[in-house]
Amino acid sequence: MKTKSILALALALSLSAAAVVSASAATLTNTSPDGSAEVTARIEEAGPGEVSYIITIPDKVDFGVLTQPSDTTSDHFKDVSYTVTATEINNLPENNWVSVRVKDENADLENDQFYITQTTSPNTKLTYDVYEGLPDEGQAVNTGDMSENGYLLTAFNTTGQKIDGTLRLNQNQIYGKSLDEIAGDYSGHMVFHSSIITV
Repeated sequence: MKTKSILALALALSLSAAAVVSASAATLTNTSPDGSAEVTARIEEAGPGEVSYIITIPDKVDFGVLTQPSDTTSDHFKDVSYTVTATEINNLPENNWVSVRVKDENADLENDQFYITQTTSPNTKLTYDVYEGLPDEGQAVNTGDMSENGYLLTAFNTTGQKIDGTLRLNQNQIYGKSLDEIAGDYSGHMVFHSSIITV
């Protein structure tokens, strides 16, 4: 009696397994020689162990009102500050950093300066320099070599790190020019690029 029960259970299990296989498989026959199978995959969202970061850059940096100098016997710099912050860095491996590069929106390898441009004709251009810190602490980043993604500005490896940088414009550029021609608003864009690098 016990043997009959075991055989009945085994038979029931084998039939249910066959039903599963037949439900998930197609068949080809001499009267239906063709068939198709859907191919699927899935990519999961970044898990808790994945590297992630948030770098906060300035929305706007304003030189304010520029003043035409009366002479050019010395420089007449206008400096304004900006901040770039590593707001969040997660799971960054040892010896890896989040680099931040910057360039002018119209920069290429032959024309690699930073500009603000008069928004009305004659579209006068004024150049400015970008510093990682204060100008007396080192050279402008745009005195180095520019890559496709810009000049290396800084690199972070810990949440909370930041730089307080400076943009510097020499107002000697507008010396001796007609105020009627150069008056108006000027604007331009710094383009930032972030990436993970190994050092």
